[in-house]
Amino acid sequence: MQTQYKSFVGLDLLLGTINGLQQEGVAPDLKIAGVIPNLHDRTSQSKEILEAVIEQFGGIAPVFPPVPRAVAFADASMQHLPLEIYDSKHPALAVLMTIAQSLESL
Repeated sequence: MQTQYKSFVGLDLLLGTINGLQQEGVAPDLKIAGVIPNLHDRTSQSKEILEAVIEQFGGIAPVFPPVPRAVAFADASMQHLPLEIYDSKHPALAVLMTIAQSLESL
């Protein structure tokens, strides 16, 4: 989810839908692997939303470290390359690796 207000509201609605599916027996085993905050920047809104996500949803599912907003993602995409090949030293790769390792252990 983007660390923006509307994404925060959307996450709340999505979790409500998932809860409804579980309660109605449609998908009782449906689980949430976690929340990946993305397009995170240094604005106060981004920081406030990230804190709210951790506070309100951290008990429901893991909240992973935020993936920073970076032009390198778009640049790599335009070159049809993963970021790791496009810029193997980009700092966002450490965050992505942490998230990937956490998801592997589920």
